[in-house]
Order: sequence, then structure tokens, then C-alpha cells
Amino acid sequence: MKIRSARYGLYFLLNIIGIAHAQDIKFNLIESHRKPLGKIRNITQDPQGYMWFSGEGKNCIYRYDGIRTIAFRHDETNANSLGGNFIASVYADNQGIIWIGMHEGLDRFDPATGVYKHFRHDPTDPGSLSGGVNSIIKDSQGRLWVGTDGLDMLDEKTGKFVHYKNEPGNPRSLSSNIIWTIYEDRQGVIWIGTNYPWDNKSPEEGGLNRMEPDGTFTRFKHDPNDPHSLINNKVGSIFEDSRGVFWVGTGGDGLHTMDRKTGKFERHTYDPTKPDKLSRPPRKKESFDIELVTFIQEDVMGTIWVGTIGAGLNRYDTLAKKITHYESSNGFPDASGWNAFQSRDGELWISTQENNLYRVDPFFKNMKSTPVSSTPWCFVDDMENLWVGTEGGGLLQYDQQGTLRKQFRHDPSDPHSFFDSSNWIISMFYDAGDTVWIGTAAGPGIFNKATQQFSKLPITVKYDPNTWRNAPDVLKDSHGTLWFVLNGNGLLRYNPRDYTTKQYLHDEKDSTSLSSNRVVSVYEDKTGAIWVGDILGGVNRLDKASDSFRHYLKGIPCSKLFEDSGGSLWMGGNPGLYLYNHKEDKFSPFFEPESPASLLQIIEILEDDQTNLWMHNRSVLIKLDPATKETHIYSEKFGIVENNLVPIGFYKNRKGMFFLNHQKGFYTFYPEDLAAKIQPLKIIITDFFINQLPVTSGNDSPLEKPVEEIDRLELSYNQNNISFNFAAMDYRSPETIKYFTRLDGYDSTWREVKGEKNVSYFSLPIGSLLFRVRAYQSDGTMGEKAIAIVINPPWWQTGRAYAAYLLLFGGVVWGVSKFRERNLKKQNKLLEDKVALRTEALNKSLNDLKSTQAQLIQSEKMASLGELTAGIAHEIQNPLNFVNNFAEVNKELIDEMEAELKKGNVEAAQAVAKDVRENEEKILHHGKRADGIVKGMLQ
Repeated sequence: MKIRSARYGLYFLLNIIGIAHAQDIKFNLIESHRKPLGKIRNITQDPQGYMWFSGEGKNCIYRYDGIRTIAFRHDETNANSLGGNFIASVYADNQGIIWIGMHEGLDRFDPATGVYKHFRHDPTDPGSLSGGVNSIIKDSQGRLWVGTDGLDMLDEKTGKFVHYKNEPGNPRSLSSNIIWTIYEDRQGVIWIGTNYPWDNKSPEEGGLNRMEPDGTFTRFKHDPNDPHSLINNKVGSIFEDSRGVFWVGTGGDGLHTMDRKTGKFERHTYDPTKPDKLSRPPRKKESFDIELVTFIQEDVMGTIWVGTIGAGLNRYDTLAKKITHYESSNGFPDASGWNAFQSRDGELWISTQENNLYRVDPFFKNMKSTPVSSTPWCFVDDMENLWVGTEGGGLLQYDQQGTLRKQFRHDPSDPHSFFDSSNWIISMFYDAGDTVWIGTAAGPGIFNKATQQFSKLPITVKYDPNTWRNAPDVLKDSHGTLWFVLNGNGLLRYNPRDYTTKQYLHDEKDSTSLSSNRVVSVYEDKTGAIWVGDILGGVNRLDKASDSFRHYLKGIPCSKLFEDSGGSLWMGGNPGLYLYNHKEDKFSPFFEPESPASLLQIIEILEDDQTNLWMHNRSVLIKLDPATKETHIYSEKFGIVENNLVPIGFYKNRKGMFFLNHQKGFYTFYPEDLAAKIQPLKIIITDFFINQLPVTSGNDSPLEKPVEEIDRLELSYNQNNISFNFAAMDYRSPETIKYFTRLDGYDSTWREVKGEKNVSYFSLPIGSLLFRVRAYQSDGTMGEKAIAIVINPPWWQTGRAYAAYLLLFGGVVWGVSKFRERNLKKQNKLLEDKVALRTEALNKSLNDLKSTQAQLIQSEKMASLGELTAGIAHEIQNPLNFVNNFAEVNKELIDEMEAELKKGNVEAAQAVAKDVRENEEKILHHGKRADGIVKGMLQ
């Protein structure tokens, strides 16, 4: 089996008794402009997350977002304002409508539109409201119930009320018309508590009423002969807790739980001999003349809170069965509790008769802690025992039941005892068998479990005399080689097979040596690579072939290296968490720079069975889901004392239990034990401004829905100066929430918002933008809100305008073209007419010209013929003259030849004939010449 590090073990459930660190409940006073809000009669929360308070003392209702408090008051000059000055109750329904009860009647207020609707008593209208309003609820069927002079139910469609009254002589009617509180239980049953708490004159008046399906009522009242009846008829509070327990608070010593099936009550009265027993607080007679349980409320931890008019608060731990009393002590300065409400984030809100409103975070959960006399530094398990290495206390052995069995310390008289006289074991590693490898200030060594003897490894280590000798980490790699980190003295490699060693040290002259000798962490990844963390800055990766190192993150102190089950390599730094990218061969910060976790030093890292990473520094424990980046920071709420955690030794055993060591012991927990059901922060836009003027939704508004719900804004070019107010609807500690904004397309970075939670932008450019606001709670919880913003151009720069421009231009071009076309046609017609006339004239001229030309041609021909004839005649004249001359000679010769023949002179005749023949040849030659001359001229 491949062993990676000395951080595994203990196959048993450590059964230990935890030491709970006392947690003080903090009562955070809600103020506006550094002043209390005054008497708050009622508290509610709307679907957006706003808190609403009915300010009885200030004659107003308040809207609170954790940052800003806005008061809504009556204005005599404005009919569309709060309808009265004596505010008794406020209730937000699931549609976001705010219902306000007052002495004057009932108001319906729509925050999205700012419109009020007033319901008042009208003696002439039997369907009108009965009178002043004390309490309001809307039940699971959507029916609005109003506690007034009787019980009224509003039909919102008609605006009319159905009345339920006390009817003398009718036991199935309401027991009283003085309605103080209305409650719906999980079965949908409506319960009504009656009678004013300060009415001491008519003790019989009042009682608890259960509304039956037929509209009648079952009464529950005090019966002096029945100890299981109400102790008092002044019913001030009704509540059903998460376990289904039904609570009723009344006047007197009036804390009850009720069995709704039998109608029996169990009275939980105060017993001075058992002050921790469940009861309402003991009343101080000098405080108030009135006794009343004003509220019963359960917090997110399942604890029950009980408020009174004059005796402070009681907090009942349902698991420990113990009461804690708060009255002018325990951080609670007041002597009363008037009303209580739990918001969706788990915060508890308490108002008092002393005109104060408090916000309480009841969530805390102590991890179990095992005390150790010496600070524990490391853990290993061997399936049977838990071994704990300590500072000054040597080695501790615990059994499965968590009982300390034995302590191993240095004994000068025993050579096999722990070899370090300081009794400090800094790191341990266990593979199998009997050998436990240990790192100490005196160097590395071995503990043999079978013989229970210690021995120091017989190796030579170079120590710098100016450094603190310790070995904060030890690793057995996949080849069986041991690696010991020697903080201040480099890294030691030890081969247990041949006992060979090599010490890696920093060398100023060698850039491939260790980055420094202050290495604190060594790790082998799944590829077999050895990584070494340097507390002075950086990460080293060993090239085994060359025994040289490659360096990463120079200058960033490394506390821890860890590879998760998915093969991701992590580095815990100071500050922040870094993730190694295998493809790019580099480490990069994992958290966003705005996140609170990015500022924390990470000194230890482990992974749970659900692949969440768990990390810590000296003050907090951090849980991270790497897939979603969801982070939760555990601190004092879980019993972790600030600056008390040990920088090494974080450990997970084979059962999945974590061991987190601190200076006085170690915490143990399973990850599921610390599951914090905290929702991401819900960020809403509380106000929107254009050109510094507030904008609400409406017909002529750019907001199509309430400002809290917008995710897109389309604005005109002259609406490009905008502002947003925003808030995260998380009240656990709103003062610690950090906000950042960014306008993509306008801002290049995130900007932290300090002071007032708002942001403004001026002269935004035309086009598409994306506004984003992020919020981070101190525990790491975050949320983001994004709004797409489109700034439209002026009409003359719109696509339609450009299309119109194009059409207009096209029309002009077409008109000009048509004009020119008509003009050209006209000019062409004139030209055609001119051309026709000219053509006709030209045709006539052409005909005349042709005729003249023919005559000229004929004349030319005749002249040419004459010239030709003359030429021919001239050219052939000489040949013809020769022909004629030779012909004349031949005639004479023929005559001469005939004369010679007559004379009988043959030879002379033959000579003459020869001359004739020669002359004939000459005649023939000149004839051919004349013929050729004629043919050539004719051609």
C-alpha cells in the first residue's frame, strides 16, 4: 500500500468528555443615527429579507436592511402616507405587502409602489373594520386575520371584513373581544389569545380560544379547581416549537405547555430552590405591577427564550435542561423582553420595554476538547491506540475509550527511554508493524511499540548552530524512503534498507539547490514527485534524476503541501491557498482576492470523506468545497480560542474523525458535526437613482418590477447617471460584511465599498454593461448580485433613425435620379429629333453624294480608262511598231525570195527564207510583250 504522509490513523471512536468553552450571548443594540429606535411593539420580515419594526414610541414603522433604517410616518398633508400615529403591529405577508395595525385601524402598504390603502371602522358599514388593531397574521390559506374589537377576517377582493365576536350566553363564541395575539399552528389551527395584560380589574376576562372548522371556538380558561388549566386568563403569547411542543404564556407565573389533544396544560412555575428548572423568570415586585409572559420563541439552536415585562429573559437549553437568566447582566442591560422574532438567517430579535431592540446571534457549538497537560503536536494510530506527541510531555498513549494509559518521557538512567531531553515530539509517522518514526529537536528517531523503547537514528546531520532544531514533518515515500524536514537545516533523505542518508541544503552558488534551509513540509504526489515547502518563501520540486530542485512561488512563505483525492496539489501559504496547474506547471491563488479567506494564513490542510478541504491557521478552522468555492470559517462560535491552534499536527483518523490540536489539548470532531446550514448571502438592490432622483416601479418607470427584483435595466441616453444602494440580507453580523462592486465594460477591477453601501456611475457610455456587487461575511459566506444594464442611444442615433436616414438618403437619391432620368429623356427626345432631322438631311446628302460619287466614279473610270488606253497605247506602241516594221520587211523579203526562185537561185531563196523566219520570231516576241503590258495595266 502506498503511504503518503504521517497524517492518518486511529481506527476507533475516541470517547472523550469535551470541555465547553463558555460562550457569552451578545445582545447587539440596533440603532439609527447612533440612537435606539425606541419602543418596538412588533417585528416581521418580508420576502425580500427586509426587517420591519412597528415603532410604537416613534409613531412609525421602520424598514431595516442591516445598514440603513428608513422610517415611514403619518403625514397629515398626504393621504398616501401611513394612516395614523399609534402603531401597534406590523406584519409582512408572502407577497411582500406590509400590513400595519394601529389605533386608527388597518393599513395595507405596497413597498414596491409606495401606495397605501386604509381600512377604517365605519358605523354605517357592517363590513368595515371593527376598530383599532393589536395583532395581524395571514394564515396558510391566505386569509388575513386581524385582532381588533373582536376577530376580523378580511376578504381582500371585496375589502370587506367578516366579524367574530364574543356573544354573551354562547360558549362557542370568543371568550373575549379584546384580541391580543393570533397564532396558526402547523396543523393550520387558528389560536386566539385575549385580554389586555395590564387589565387587573377583571381577572375572569380573557382566555385562550381555538377556532374550529365550523367557525365556532373552544375556550381554555383558568379553573381554580383544575391544576391543568391556565394559571391566568391574560394570554400574552402562543408558540409551537420545532419539536411540536405547544407553549402558552399568560399573566402571573404563566409559562405553560399544552397537550392539544386533551386540552390539558402543564404549568412551569418558578421554584427558587431549583432556579435552573424550566420556568419564566422570577418577578421583581419593584419593577412592574404587571406580570406577563410576553413572548415564547425558539432560536436556531433549538433553545427556548421566554420574555417577561419586568423580569428579564430566560433562555432554556432543551438538551441540557438548564435555564440561563438575563436581566441587567450577562450582556443584557434591560429588565424586560417585549417581543421576539427569528429571521431567516437564524438571528433572534428581541425588543424591550426599555425602548430598545436587540439582535442576537444564538448560533454557537463547542467542539469537544481533550485537555492535555503539555501541548500536543502530532498524532498517529495503530488500530488500537492513539499516540500523541507533545511539547515537553513526551509521548502519550490513549486507549479506545480515550483513557490515558501511559506517558513516555526522557529518563537519563534509561538508555531506551525517549532520547530527547526536551521531551518534545514534533512529528510522527506510522506505516505498519511496530515502528513509529518520530521527528524531534534532537533529530529523527524510532519508537518500537512492542518493546516500548526509543532509539535515535544513527545518522549524521549538519546542524546550523544558529537555528532552532526541529523536524516538523516526516514522510515515507512510495519506495520506502524516509524524508525528514529539518526546519533550519534543510531536508534529510534516509534509506532504511541500507541506512544511507543525504542532506539537502541551500547553496548560494547553486540555483538548483533548496530555496532555503527553512523547509517545513515534504510531500510525495501521485506521480512520485517530491515537493518541499519553504517557510521563507516558495515551493521546491525535486528532480530525482539530477538531485536538483525546481522553484515555484518565490517569496511566498509555504506552510503546507497537500494533494487531494482528485490529484490536485495545494499549497497553504502566508497568506492564502494556492493550486498547482499541471499543464502550465505553476501555482495560482485559489481564492478571489476580495474573499476573507484570501487574507488568512493556511498552515495545515486535510480532506474529509466528502472531498471537502479542511484548513486552519492559529485562530480559525476553514472548510472549503473546491468544486463550488463555498467556504465556511469556524472561530469562537465553535469554542476555538483565538491564536491558540498549533501550527502542525492536524490529523484525520480512519473513521473520518478530525483531531485539531491547540495549546491546552486537542479538539475532536466529525465534519458532519460542524455542518453549518448557512445559505449564501442574498444581496438586493434597496434603492435605485437616476440623475440623483429615486426611482420606483410603475407605468412610466424604467423599473418593470420592484427594485429588489431587478436583474436588467434598460435606460435612455440621458439616464446614464445612476446610483445603487444595496445590502446583503444577513443580520448575523452586518457590520463585518465587506462589499465590492464592478461594472463590466466600465471598471477594470473590483472596488471595495467602504462607508455607505452605495455606488454611483456618471456619463455611462451607450451600449451594454453588467453591474455586479459581491458581499463577503466574516465567516466566508458570500453572495453576488448582477444586473445587466443597457444604455440606449438618443433617437437620432438609433438603428431606426439610421434606417430612416438610409431611406431618406435613398429617397433623395431616387428623386434626383428620377429628375435626371426625366431630364435625360427630354434631352434625348430633342436629341433624337435633331438626329432624325440631321439623319434625313444626311441621308439626302448621302444620296446626292452617292449619285455624285457614282458620276465621279464613272468619270474617274472613264478618265482612268482613257489614261489606261493611252498608257496601253503608249506602252504597246513600240512593240507594235516593231511588229509592223518586221512585217513590212518580211513582205519585202517574201517578194525578194519569189524573185530569186523565179531565177532559180535556190540558195539565195533559202537565205532569204531564213531571214523571214528570224523576223517572224521577233514579231512573235514583241506580240507577247504587248499582250503582257495590256494585262498588267488592266490588273
